[in-house]
Amino acid sequence: MRGRELIENAAEYDRRVEEFKKLQPNFNSLVNQPTEIPLAAHDQLLRMRNGPDIALFLSFAPEVCSNLCKMDPMRAADTIDNISDDLDWSSIPTERVGYSVWKDARNREKAPKARKR
Repeated sequence: MRGRELIENAAEYDRRVEEFKKLQPNFNSLVNQPTEIPLAAHDQLLRMRNGPDIALFLSFAPEVCSNLCKMDPMRAADTIDNISDDLDWSSIPTERVGYSVWKDARNREKAPKARKR
């Protein structure tokens, strides 16, 4: 049963990647880099609606991948969920940047602007 679910998730992810490539034609060259993430994080990435966005983000944030590898599997999967939510609020960085730096910048964008008096 689990094997079939993984196959279906991978097939759906591949479909989303093909759609994403229409907006980001160099997706493969950016994502096909020697980075590793734990299996739990990978499985969660395949399930996420914005999985291709997450994969692209991870290609620009190798320290996030390294940190995921140090986490227990549940925390790594939860972190992928958090990254997914964060990416719904902002765009993917175009250069290598730390996740905490990117998240701080994203939070500043989301914060209401102080009213001028």
